[in-house]
Amino acid sequence: MFNPPVILMDEPLGALDKKLREAMQLEIKRIQERVGATVVYVTHDQEEALTMSDRVAVMHRGALQQIGTPEELYHHPRTAFVADFVGSINFLPVTAVSSDEHNVVVLLKGSTAPLSLKRSGTRISGPGQHLHLALRPEHLNLRPTRWDRNSTIEGTLDSVVFAGATRTALVRVDAMGEEIVRVQVPFSETIPEKGALVRIEFAPQDARLFSLDSGDFR
Repeated sequence: MFNPPVILMDEPLGALDKKLREAMQLEIKRIQERVGATVVYVTHDQEEALTMSDRVAVMHRGALQQIGTPEELYHHPRTAFVADFVGSINFLPVTAVSSDEHNVVVLLKGSTAPLSLKRSGTRISGPGQHLHLALRPEHLNLRPTRWDRNSTIEGTLDSVVFAGATRTALVRVDAMGEEIVRVQVPFSETIPEKGALVRIEFAPQDARLFSLDSGDFR
């Protein structure tokens, strides 16, 4: 069949090794641009979906969770499932203190310093509501600390994962039941020794809140 208007690809690269798969992803994109056909591409590889797509649809239990550009899904997920499914993310338990139409003040479990965050469309029923704070590893900064009570998130450096182009520090937050927080650390920065007390900092605009009654949390 010549010049088809729509092409369906159902996990065509699943059996290939990583380097060949990455090369074929670019080749398929070049062919699609040259032919001009719409390609419906099915994949369980989130990185592949972000790399190849103009628009991504995320499905969960037969229901459409969100459709948008790769950037929209990654930076502005509408549900906790989308946030968790597309890329790596940390979920931390928080409690709502107060809110208005623009901001939400929350308290991290085990913390004494409240945080003011953007509302981001989350349903807030009132003070005392339990929520989850979502933070991408690359939006976090690792700093040494001496357990300053005003620190954003405090913990103990558990280990460091080296993945070639990136390093990820795993920080154990004892106040949250030994919750592990992943922090992407640039090679230009020095990482404290294992077991050191550290502070995790982030910009409020990089955080998102999700309610626990959304029905699709992880």
